[in-house]
Amino acid sequence: MDVVFTILMIINISAIIYVFLLGYDGLIKLCKSLYRLVIDSDTIHYIHRKHKLSADNIMPVTIILPDCGRDSDGTLAIKELMDLDYPLYEVIATCDSKKHGELFLALLEEFRLIPVEHPAKISIPTPAARATYRSPHFGNLIVVDMDCSSRHDAINSAINYSLYPLLVILGIGYTINTDSMSEIATLFSGNYHIVASGGLPRIHEHRHSIGMLGSLQETEYLRTFPVGSTYQGKQRLSVILSSFGAFRKQNVVAIGGFPPGGNETDMVVRLSKSVAKDNKETRNLELPPNPVLDTEPLRSVGTLVRQRMEWESAMFFTLRSNKNMLFNPKYGKTGMIDIPYMWLMKIIGPIIECLGLITIPVSFALGFIGLEILILFFALEFIFGTLVSLSAIASQQILDNERPSIKRLLRQVLSAIVNNFGYRQILLFFSVAGLFMRRKSTHKTE
Repeated sequence: MDVVFTILMIINISAIIYVFLLGYDGLIKLCKSLYRLVIDSDTIHYIHRKHKLSADNIMPVTIILPDCGRDSDGTLAIKELMDLDYPLYEVIATCDSKKHGELFLALLEEFRLIPVEHPAKISIPTPAARATYRSPHFGNLIVVDMDCSSRHDAINSAINYSLYPLLVILGIGYTINTDSMSEIATLFSGNYHIVASGGLPRIHEHRHSIGMLGSLQETEYLRTFPVGSTYQGKQRLSVILSSFGAFRKQNVVAIGGFPPGGNETDMVVRLSKSVAKDNKETRNLELPPNPVLDTEPLRSVGTLVRQRMEWESAMFFTLRSNKNMLFNPKYGKTGMIDIPYMWLMKIIGPIIECLGLITIPVSFALGFIGLEILILFFALEFIFGTLVSLSAIASQQILDNERPSIKRLLRQVLSAIVNNFGYRQILLFFSVAGLFMRRKSTHKTE
């Protein structure tokens, strides 16, 4: 009985400390975001996009859609990208005509695609493409027909066909607008030591109908990816989605492209490792003030659960594949701060919190802890979390610089409360389950 008591107490104390750190970390991030919004409010609200787009040093961009064949809305996503008001860019979509025949035919018909011999510079070894297609009506669109069973091969193949020095990779369900494209390109144009950047997923009510599930996702995005995220330290990796990233092409090619099982988060870590190893400037990842990615709310709980499991699996894959960077001073801030932070807050911490949600009520029922400890834990779990969610909503309202409708404001407040009274905890358990998803990896740590 003493052994059981000791184990429960260790888990309980660890869970309380982690939940406190999680809430404290969230509030600190949001305070920094609010500070940036106040300091940079003139820049954020009053710089005219046309002025930025007319800059002589704006970078041409290659947008890569590696999941086009799996996306039922792939045709719509491409059409939206074709309408970008950006000076010079191309869109490369990969699709597997054998596995996704109907979607591939829809692409051929919608864009009047015709087969062409499009040259490719084989900078990264990939399986050969079956064919490449261009459109007489959309000169900046390239569709590559190839075996897309491996996402990394699809991305690497698109890189080989790309012309431009800045790569923007968009996963299923995400699209980028002209303002955000300009924000990211301006960042890379003015800072040659920047090799990667991220974006903020947002659900726009004027484009998508948002039910309660969508509103919960909206609040979750605001909390997880706060506006004006800080450029330095531990924030750098936590703001990179595993299905979006902007990268300087020459740096991606230099490290051999995307490895098997790799994703955008993994690429950021590997680029950070490469830069630090070469003793170059370590401030290599930044997030512009408002690089918004438009995303559609997931309509079913099952799809939402699978996505969160995949996100956690991708994070664990990244950290496990680069475990030699942990507390390694050779990799600078990335090894000494970023990687330990991600292990603690994204992998170890969620496991402890899940256990705490079980062991603390059990300990109370067995009489091992008093009511005050039970109240303390759930006060931190729910009240602290709700405060963070409400602060995230307030930050976004400042950035939007517009007065929301009473209906939307009430829905956001309700979602901030519900988000922390069951929604987050349920997804937390499934996210931890995602740690046990198997991912194939063959690239070696150094």
